[in-house]
Amino acid sequence: MKHAAWHRLDNASKIFPAVANLRDTKVFRLTVELNDAVSPEYLQQAACLTQAEFPPFRMQLRRGVFWYYFEETDRKVEVRPETEQICAPLYIKGDRQLPFRVIYYGRRIHLEVFHGLCDGEAALSFLLNLLTRYLLLCHPELHLKLADLLPPQSSLQQRADDSFARYFRRSGKSVARFGETPGNPGRPGRAEPAASQPRKRFQTLFRQEKACQQSGHYPDDSRRVIVTEGTVPLSALLQLAHQYDCTLTEYLCALLMYCLYQQQPRLAQPLPLVIEVPINLRAIFPSQTARNFFAVSRVAYRSPEPGQVTLEALIPVVRQAFKQNLDPQILARKVSSFMQIEVNPFVSLVPIPLKDLLLKLSHKRADQAVTSNLSNLGIFRLDQRLLPYVCGLSVVTSVRRPQLLVASLGQSVSLTFSSPYVETELMRLFFTRLAQSGIAVEISSNLEIQA
Repeated sequence: MKHAAWHRLDNASKIFPAVANLRDTKVFRLTVELNDAVSPEYLQQAACLTQAEFPPFRMQLRRGVFWYYFEETDRKVEVRPETEQICAPLYIKGDRQLPFRVIYYGRRIHLEVFHGLCDGEAALSFLLNLLTRYLLLCHPELHLKLADLLPPQSSLQQRADDSFARYFRRSGKSVARFGETPGNPGRPGRAEPAASQPRKRFQTLFRQEKACQQSGHYPDDSRRVIVTEGTVPLSALLQLAHQYDCTLTEYLCALLMYCLYQQQPRLAQPLPLVIEVPINLRAIFPSQTARNFFAVSRVAYRSPEPGQVTLEALIPVVRQAFKQNLDPQILARKVSSFMQIEVNPFVSLVPIPLKDLLLKLSHKRADQAVTSNLSNLGIFRLDQRLLPYVCGLSVVTSVRRPQLLVASLGQSVSLTFSSPYVETELMRLFFTRLAQSGIAVEISSNLEIQA
């Protein structure tokens, strides 16, 4: 009997199967809204064709004795109408299902992905391929070729690449290899003994300083994700960010921190306010992987006095934190230190039930060190000739606390708050501040916003 090929989970993926639960499923959703109702037949064809081009999307998650792993499968994705809650579970122990789904409702196409499979950048690439194929099937009168509409395509091998293993060392003999490509081995980073400070690495997981926390009331169905989306003009938002001499992501991060303080003045206490922001490592290392390849940047601010927090004071704090956290050497040391935990003999030989328990404990402790999250997926680069058929893009995720997700399509930016709570004061403050700054905001929600 021939056994299916299997693959290790990348460094960022290992946490997700252990900590996923029915409330926080570790699933995120990308949605495109069309001008016409979805054709299930064409969507099914496009989904199967796209799945064949993305090796990670032809795998299912399995639970081994010591580690989780991905097993290759011939199972085809089945396009279905939307019937479940947003970001319903995609990984259930013992259930051999694909770690993603393609569903539709009315004029909307949803791609839901288990974060253990890939990150937002990889999912955007899959969705771009899927949507382009779908629109070509729906509109043969355009007489366009797929190759002319998509950016230069990476190979199947590049999409299946574990870029953490390629650009960061597990052994600890060197921290990272910068600029490595198939024809260029790159240069080694600074030498560091493999087991020099294992205790400190575990202390990093369990001894992070606590941060200010958000709180609220769950809806009647505690698994429901409360979504509040604001759509704003991209050019106006960029102009506003430039007025503060910062990038779009830096401005939104500072504004989120400011509104958190406005929402809860008690946050201006000894505990810091901490925002976590994922960093797409493909912007730093030449990777085209369709798996996870990101690091996390932490932006922390400790208010000197209650009532003294201003947006103008937060901007330089955020800008400096981004500058430091984007330094390749700092990123390399941070990621490599966590990768070395994987090859620690003690960790490797611990059975997976105990690993799950330890990861859940460390995850819970890490949660207490974060106030909120901001994730900017960037621009969805749909070909200009296809933009007239699409009217919106948004991203939502399962959450443990309110967080902000950003995505751009054409001349619009989607600013979406995902929250486990029914309270919407944070969203009201955020969008009111944008409106007061001259930004036109169009708001929608699956829960009525309190005035």
